[in-house]
Amino acid sequence: MEENKLQPLSIPVPPDWVFKYRKNRLAPAQEVMQQQQAMFIWERMEYPETGGQLAWFNGVPYPAKGHPFPEAIYAVNFVKRMTRNSIIGLIQKDLWKEYIGFFLSFPKHRIKKIERFLTMYTDIANRVISPYILEDQYLSPCSREILKFTKLFLMKIGVNSEIAQNFAEVFTAQIEYDNAYRLRIEDAMSETTKEKIIENPGKELVRLGQIIMSREPNKGTGESFPKILGGIAKILQFPWYKKIFNECVKESNFENFQLDEGDRYHVLLWADYNFLGKSLDERIKIYSEIHKDGFPQRIIYKPQ
Repeated sequence: MEENKLQPLSIPVPPDWVFKYRKNRLAPAQEVMQQQQAMFIWERMEYPETGGQLAWFNGVPYPAKGHPFPEAIYAVNFVKRMTRNSIIGLIQKDLWKEYIGFFLSFPKHRIKKIERFLTMYTDIANRVISPYILEDQYLSPCSREILKFTKLFLMKIGVNSEIAQNFAEVFTAQIEYDNAYRLRIEDAMSETTKEKIIENPGKELVRLGQIIMSREPNKGTGESFPKILGGIAKILQFPWYKKIFNECVKESNFENFQLDEGDRYHVLLWADYNFLGKSLDERIKIYSEIHKDGFPQRIIYKPQ
């Protein structure tokens, strides 16, 4: 009797005209590459023992941090939208009565509710993002510090360590794979110090949110940051949460939240945000001074 032979699985796909929203269903990640981009010529990746992923480009003096790629970005964009909507929904003014009840409830009841929310959020997010969660070592310094800070804060308020770790991983992945988010955070954090935040964390977070908005040429783009930071500032009005937040700040490697020399170089050509508090024209002058002998070559990449 002849044995059955293994055959590759091939499932037929319906024709485009049956779908209401005709996007790229076979390769949806390509939706994040819809525009032509002028990019440096990639040279190599490095994975140093000290951690992170470093992308080197031809003629560029500093490596770029992280390694975003279309599939991960597509998954992260879904989770970012879910995160943004969840946070904005939770900080609505008409929920003030619910929050009074929440903060007046017994601590173990508060923690149970927080854990339930974080577990449901993480479970949904991991349906799409889990394949792209990095080992902690390969996160950029800022993302790695945010992961440590987030996990530590949640554990200090009583959240189970596994729940805290899972949430921190999902939250951090959204920053790691989105340089625009990460660099804005670093840019704002470079305008403050550990001491200033510890002195008055709520007030300082609100100020940092205002800095981010003031540097957004398109004011609608960065509106999430002030709302989110403002929501955190309200929580920090409660002395217990403020105390724990400050403990986490003290235990952090604060410089990892801020721009380093390489980051300051790479933000010089970003057109959609006034990094360093300078316009694009001002930053191009700095870039030109660095490359007096000629600019690194760039190539126009077209989406496939």
